[in-house]
Amino acid sequence: MKWWQLKKRDADLEREMRSDLDTEEEEQRENGLSPQEARYAARRAFGNTTLIKEQIHEAWGWAPLERFWQDVRYAFRQVRKSPGFTCTAIPHPGSRNRFCHSSLQCRLRCAFKSVSIS
Repeated sequence: MKWWQLKKRDADLEREMRSDLDTEEEEQRENGLSPQEARYAARRAFGNTTLIKEQIHEAWGWAPLERFWQDVRYAFRQVRKSPGFTCTAIPHPGSRNRFCHSSLQCRLRCAFKSVSIS
């Protein structure tokens, strides 16, 4: 399956799991359980659906790439959220001391500028 068909693949997986759960629920009802008990028994027999989905994604081979893109998106969100922290946490290695000093001066100026003494 091509990478641009990920949503279709996920929908197919969801449909297949739903079908398996329904089949298991039917079998439980045939064994004499009430509909609600059959549903719970089918879920217990089937197992953790989220874990099954994650294992299938791992088997498909796209999971490491998906995790990498999740990490990249998270990093950019954090940079947007607090650019000051990013500037102090990831300085250019050659100008580390000068950068930290100027960054501290800038933060102090901003802090004292907002405080008015009258």
